[in-house]
Amino acid sequence: MAITKTVTVRLEVTEAPDFFPEVVPTVLTVDRGTVAKYLCSFVANSTFTGRVRLSASPIGIDASWSMTEIGVGDIAELSYETGPLPLADYDITITFEEI
Repeated sequence: MAITKTVTVRLEVTEAPDFFPEVVPTVLTVDRGTVAKYLCSFVANSTFTGRVRLSASPIGIDASWSMTEIGVGDIAELSYETGPLPLADYDITITFEEI
């Protein structure tokens, strides 16, 4: 007698997001006293033509942005001067807000 098994999967259909944030690199190791730099951009779906505002969570020093509002195809640079920071690992949350 043949054995038959079945698997049930779930399919969820949702609204496509307007844009997909991108940050490079996602992990960065630097020597204290140097500048840590991240490149921020987004990929838009076919209907999104707007702009987004960028912000970063504080880590004890101010973030420096090349620009805080970007559109499709723009790349903003986020920089931190690491000299005043104690030696540690820091989690930085970068927020992309539609404007």
